[in-house]
Amino acid sequence: MTTRDETEYVAAVDLIGALIAACTARIDEAEEAGGDAEEWRQARTALVRERSDLRPQDRERVAHIRQHYPARLRHVREAGR
Repeated sequence: MTTRDETEYVAAVDLIGALIAACTARIDEAEEAGGDAEEWRQARTALVRERSDLRPQDRERVAHIRQHYPARLRHVREAGR
């Protein structure tokens, strides 16, 4: 594994962490408004599982996360506005 692989892996894990935090914010907002937060809970649980299963050797998954998750993060953050 190269330093670049490690850097990409850390960036992917950080992206997933940011998504988990954004989902948690949506859960808090929904609960404060008396709404249903189950969809956000399920998304957060899936992300936690994905982060724990991700390995630096999973180059394709890491690349996929690095490519597609920034848009997902924007979507989740914008959902709270």
